Amino acid sequence: MRLSLISMQIEFYFSDSNLYRDSFLREQIGQAQDGSIDIRLLCIFNRMRQLLLGDSFKPNQSPSAPDQVEH
Repeated sequence: MRLSLISMQIEFYFSDSNLYRDSFLREQIGQAQDGSIDIRLLCIFNRMRQLLLGDSFKPNQSPSAPDQVEH
């Protein structure tokens, strides 16, 4: 069940309707030579962290971001 929710969330992130509004994700895709992004980037998004960590998720926890991502 959880894998299905994670898959659906990732599909949403890359959907036309989301990418149209998500300038951060579009920028990350545009910076990559092959148009891909590091999966670790997706894992720091609050919704993904909630799906991955379940009840242990606390929104104020400091996420571990990939080294190449600048904030």
